[in-house]
Amino acid sequence: ALRPLHRVLYSPSDPFHPDGGWEGGLLPGLALTAILAESGPDTDRVRFALTTLVRERNRLHEALDLAAARFEAIRSGR
Repeated sequence: ALRPLHRVLYSPSDPFHPDGGWEGGLLPGLALTAILAESGPDTDRVRFALTTLVRERNRLHEALDLAAARFEAIRSGR
C-alpha cells in the first residue's frame, strides 16, 4: 500500500523512467524549490522550476490518493 508514496519520497522520476543511480534525499522532486530562493521572480529559470514543481505536486497528490485507496481496500477486506 505504501509503494506509491515510496516512489514519490525517494525517486525523482516516474515508474516508467526510474533512476537507479539517484542518491538524493527525501522528496527529490521538490529540490527545485532552491531555485525559487536563488533567482529573480521573472526569470525563465523560475518559470521552468514552477512548472516542474506543479507536476511534482500533482505526482504527490496521485501517490497519496493511491495509497489511501489501497489502505481503504485493505481495511475493508477487499
